[in-house]
Amino acid sequence: MSRTARIYNLLRRRYRARRLGIEFRRGASWVLPAEMFVNGRRWAISAPDDSGTKGAFLNIFLDDCYGIESIGHPVRTVLDIGAHAGFFSMHARNTYPDAIIHAYEPNPNMKEFLEHQSGIGGFTYLLEAVGNKDDTVRLDIDAKQSVHTRCRPGGDIPQVAFRTCILRLGGGVDLLKLDCEGAEWSILTDTESLAAVRSLVMEYHLVDGHSEAELVSIVRKLGFRVLEQTLTGPTWGLLRATR
Repeated sequence: MSRTARIYNLLRRRYRARRLGIEFRRGASWVLPAEMFVNGRRWAISAPDDSGTKGAFLNIFLDDCYGIESIGHPVRTVLDIGAHAGFFSMHARNTYPDAIIHAYEPNPNMKEFLEHQSGIGGFTYLLEAVGNKDDTVRLDIDAKQSVHTRCRPGGDIPQVAFRTCILRLGGGVDLLKLDCEGAEWSILTDTESLAAVRSLVMEYHLVDGHSEAELVSIVRKLGFRVLEQTLTGPTWGLLRATR
């Protein structure tokens, strides 16, 4: 990143931080804030104390990494799959104050944080994994990086079919966010349900032999126009698409 780009990024983060009622000087010395503005009011927030959570806050709130501030159509329904502590749903609440928001997270260790954040952000959370069918899963939980929890077949954690998530929101989703550590590939096979989604934002994971070219091909075949696709790590990246 050039010096000009670094300065621009820093100023943009500071601007967004001021809107949230928090202070941001630079990433190296920054810590999670105790309070922030959500939907026009200052609230205490609750989150895991790990570096992944800190990074998620910066990416979602101060970088708008999913680009939801520039969605070019009305957003009345939001589906957040892979909610973690609820940061994306809170960002969506700040961006779309009147939207109905449903957040899904299979990790039971996130319950206390989601309970707290959902009360602030006025969204519904469900402690369920999401896939292309009803099932059960087990979790690989990284104690040092709670954002990297991944679902595996078997176990006793409930998995709900993606189509059920759509139906719970009334049959249509204006904004779908996926960040589910590889489970997105299962969800993307439900082409019929995805027809009810207007805009898709996601962190994708190149697991189990999947590739970027495959992902872009799938998304385009689903009828989306890819707005942005960027590899942000060795085996993961971000994609934004809309109809």
